[in-house]
Amino acid sequence: MLRIVLRALVITALCSLFCGAAWYFGGVTAFLLSLPIFAVGLSRVIIDLLAELRHGARKLALEHLDGKYFSYLGVSLQVLEDEEHCRWIPISEVRRIVGSAASDRALELTYPGGWRRMGKPEQGYLRDDALMTYLAKEPSMKAIKFKNWAQRNIAFPAVRQRQRLGIHLTDASVKDRG
Repeated sequence: MLRIVLRALVITALCSLFCGAAWYFGGVTAFLLSLPIFAVGLSRVIIDLLAELRHGARKLALEHLDGKYFSYLGVSLQVLEDEEHCRWIPISEVRRIVGSAASDRALELTYPGGWRRMGKPEQGYLRDDALMTYLAKEPSMKAIKFKNWAQRNIAFPAVRQRQRLGIHLTDASVKDRG
């Protein structure tokens, strides 16, 4: 945005100098004939400003969904993100996509640091890394396709963000929090 404003100021200054020179050297007629230079000079700035405003409005409108809403083959996933930038995927949605999944109790015992009950109403969630481990053990083609999609869209961006912030997960730290 600052770049657009600076460009508008520079173009306005240059056009003003040109129109001022036209007035000085050619009089009122030359000044009036030089005014379209403003339109030509500022048209691209106005187009860029409108595009920037549109992009900003879209970002503002969709900001509350950023990193939370995902859709896989028409099934919407409401993914939660905690303070350690771990993404938690509802196991009910995983069951709907994969077809079947282990029971909540079995998942809780298998992935003690990667399993939580949260939300209203309370339901089971798997952490992104636990989901990848779980889906790697599922033999169905649906599970393999979903694992590839979840790895690319949910797990990898979360891992990358934790690496950038220097967050190292341990099952014990997650277990103690929940």
